[in-house]
Amino acid sequence: MTLKTVISKLEDVDEALRGLYREADNGFILDLEGMDDHPDVKGMKIVMEDQKKKTKAEQAKNKEAQKALEAFKDLDPEAAREALLKIQELEDKGRMDKGEFEQLLAERITEATEKVERAMTAKLTEAQTVNDILTKERDGSVSALSRFKIGDEISQAAFDAGVKKSLLRHLTRDAYEVFEVREGKVGAWEEKDGLEGFKLDEKGGALTPKTYVNEYLAANPDFVEPNRGSGAPGGGSQPGGGAVRYISANQAGDNLEAIASGEAVIQD
Repeated sequence: MTLKTVISKLEDVDEALRGLYREADNGFILDLEGMDDHPDVKGMKIVMEDQKKKTKAEQAKNKEAQKALEAFKDLDPEAAREALLKIQELEDKGRMDKGEFEQLLAERITEATEKVERAMTAKLTEAQTVNDILTKERDGSVSALSRFKIGDEISQAAFDAGVKKSLLRHLTRDAYEVFEVREGKVGAWEEKDGLEGFKLDEKGGALTPKTYVNEYLAANPDFVEPNRGSGAPGGGSQPGGGAVRYISANQAGDNLEAIASGEAVIQD
């Protein structure tokens, strides 16, 4: 039968064994003689003593370093640099006097080469960082312009089709996943059998913003403004009984006569 070395209350052990325990801060501990001679306890004590010695040595070393720094707190950095250079010059002269010129020259060439290499590496790293930043900014600007162009063409097609203004953002948001801009033109591309080509609409032609909007509205008729007497999607009625077309401000210049006659209305 094994005995627990620590218990929270005496009732945790048989009554006959309770006399073996003595009260401690957090309960009761087994009162044993020769505990320090136990192999596990000895091992722990050795580890702790080693750690204490290491900590004490580190503290002494830090104290010495701090003391050494105190000696230089009032030292002029420029004067110190000049002093070091002077010492180096005297050491170099002493070595040259001993006939070590070739060896000294090789060392100085190596030092100069390493210094140049470090400087070049720093410059290259800096240049690479700047290049990465410029590339990121350029790509971000291109992406923003592409989204603007896609959104503009989708919006024009949506206005022509009579899309509800409140739902236009949903249509354009989905279009960003379909279209992209290449060589200044909005289009949709896909890869088939390892070859890239235009994405096709339901009729087999190249998918354009206009055909995309028409297909989108066919699948989502609630996106279209209710009829206003003519039956045309998104249109109202004009005095002659025809449908009123809603156009964007960008299209106004090409539809002046239609605006004047009431056949077209600029949509905000």
